[in-house]
Amino acid sequence: MTAPTESGEPEPVRGAAQQRDVSASPASALVPARAIERPTAGDHGHRAGFAALFAGMAIAVPGSAHLMLVWGTPAPLTGAALAASTLAGVAGAPLWGRMDDRAPGRGMRVAGFLAASACAALAVIATAPAATASSPAELVLPLLFASVLVVFGFSAGGVEPLLSARLQRARRLAGYSGIRVFGSIGWIAGLAMATTAFGIAAPAAAFAVAAACFAALALSRTAATTAARRTQVPPSGRIVLFVIIGLPVPVSAFVLTLFSSTAAAELGLVVPSLPFVTLMALAVFEVPAFLIVHALRRRLTPIAAYAASLTALVAAWMLIVVSSEPLVRGAGIAVYALAVAFWASAQVTMVASLASEAVAALRQATAASLAKALSAALGGPVMGALIDAAGAGAAAWSLGCAGLVSLAALAVVAATGAGATRPAQRHATETERPLTERPQTERPLTDQSQMRKVHDDHRAR
Repeated sequence: MTAPTESGEPEPVRGAAQQRDVSASPASALVPARAIERPTAGDHGHRAGFAALFAGMAIAVPGSAHLMLVWGTPAPLTGAALAASTLAGVAGAPLWGRMDDRAPGRGMRVAGFLAASACAALAVIATAPAATASSPAELVLPLLFASVLVVFGFSAGGVEPLLSARLQRARRLAGYSGIRVFGSIGWIAGLAMATTAFGIAAPAAAFAVAAACFAALALSRTAATTAARRTQVPPSGRIVLFVIIGLPVPVSAFVLTLFSSTAAAELGLVVPSLPFVTLMALAVFEVPAFLIVHALRRRLTPIAAYAASLTALVAAWMLIVVSSEPLVRGAGIAVYALAVAFWASAQVTMVASLASEAVAALRQATAASLAKALSAALGGPVMGALIDAAGAGAAAWSLGCAGLVSLAALAVVAATGAGATRPAQRHATETERPLTERPQTERPLTDQSQMRKVHDDHRAR
């Protein structure tokens, strides 16, 4: 109801605006009035998209490695299959990004359906009886499985950057960390599903669930978005710079898995699934970490998020290497999960601030592919050789020092080139302000027209 004025006439314009602004979440001045009235309508689709993606990935990738080892596939061939799948994803992500920029929604649908088809094929192959690979003829099944796994990596590797581009186009990057936390929940659920399925000797069921996850992602409303506004495309040099600055964080994921396995071997523990246990622990710690980042989102710029991530990374490795106590190392893993949450939010928002919506998917996919390729190259062969030569402690100390170097480089970049990200930061600030706090000239024309229509309808009654 509207309060009457002194003359007895109702004042619906001000009341309607205030009523809508109280219930609305932060929205951009360029978003139509209907989107402002229902600010969380699209968030459910984005949350479900991240959950489905990570659940499918958690089943397909670790499950494939486990199944190939059960078949007796040599460990080098298993590792080569996983590496080829990762490289295929690195190569395919920019292609899906370009397709999605040209026809928004098409890249997501095609990649999702291709990944679902690959998972369905993996489910069919998984029904074959186990065999020992003692002769070349018996390697046919593992090689066929590895070939399908490469197709899966090519299609699924670019889906997460496409989801990030959706958030940028929907003006919901301010809530990225609160949406991304559902990816960690999906990863935990996927690992639990895979563990249960392989425990009861039903691997085909696990891959069928992964296929359903990617099919649902391709069919969801998240994959169907409107075309982006064609604006001037900014240069991408700074994106590469920030990817390199934040590189110690993803590299540490590889080293942390190797470090945990080496530490267990030094203690005389033989736990074949220990790397997967480490991944599960990281996902569990990521849930509160992303919630913390989400709570601090209004106070964080991308530069500050990078700084917080690198600081947490250095602290995590210090905790891991200074003590062999399980509780202290567990605290180090928890702090590293916080570093991952800050880094993921920083990279997505930084790329968005340096890329227009016309190339959002391509730039997000390129940045993700570059980070994945460099971290795989440094975290696998380079750090693996360092661990073999000088021990796991040397790799941990080197990553801690790399974090300090990246912090120094970030300070130099912030001092000399901070102006490059100010426009995006101002836009994010204006986006997060309620409409009642903005100047009257910043309100969208559609909002004013709708309020005028409400006023005229009230007078007509």
